Amino acid sequence: ENEAGVLESITTKKGTYIIFEFSGKEVQNVVVAKDTGEDIYVERPSGVALLISFKTGNDARFNLPKGFKKKTPEWTFANGILEVLFKR
Repeated sequence: ENEAGVLESITTKKGTYIIFEFSGKEVQNVVVAKDTGEDIYVERPSGVALLISFKTGNDARFNLPKGFKKKTPEWTFANGILEVLFKR
């Protein structure tokens, strides 16, 4: 686990899941947008970022590694765990 809340990334036949832990927060929306900044957690950025909106504000941004396209992911949030699925 790193400081940014990312627990792990899992690739299956269905697609790639990115799993985050946000205890005490409530996720309102998850979108993918053009990346506009630096991110120390990604060695080879793809030019797109995952934007996570919380009900309290203070949105989070995570650059996605190469291979991720700017498309809408599926996501679920329960008990502080956010699962984001990028279908193949």
